[in-house]
Amino acid sequence: MMLRRCAGVLGALISVLLTSPGFAQQTQVTRAAWQFGCGDAASGTRICQIQRDVVAGTGNGVGDKLVMQILITREPGAHEELLRFVTPHGVDLKSGLSYSVTHKGETSALRMLDYKTCSGRGCIALVAFNDDEIEAFIKGRKMDVAYTAGDLNQVNVSIDLKGFKAVHKKLEKATK
Repeated sequence: MMLRRCAGVLGALISVLLTSPGFAQQTQVTRAAWQFGCGDAASGTRICQIQRDVVAGTGNGVGDKLVMQILITREPGAHEELLRFVTPHGVDLKSGLSYSVTHKGETSALRMLDYKTCSGRGCIALVAFNDDEIEAFIKGRKMDVAYTAGDLNQVNVSIDLKGFKAVHKKLEKATK
């Protein structure tokens, strides 16, 4: 029940993102909590992305707090994808962000990322998403992400990768 409520909140959040100025919504597909969408940027470039909003709270939208957004983008014809983590303002920028993927009980090496910038939406850590990492997400069961909040408390988030494979296939098809 709570998962269904979270999925509704997540759908609303991606709709806000994809319909914001400069990004015209054209396609949206929901698979579990992973979202897929394509749209045209203000520059006229078509951009497709996978998005996962991680929300803490009751799940009914009242008092919920966005803990993190995970975005994977690819432009048509490009082979490389970009993996972006967006955390709330006020994080400890020096500490960076780390993530690992667990598959069949084995956890990948911890990947450390530096924050590249902060924008109106939050602080951003990003990395080129290579074929090995894509495969790990597709086969993986969960991803663990950690960052340090501004009050120096550690924020640890475990994210279910169920549904990622289906939306990634959509991303590949849309950007061939």
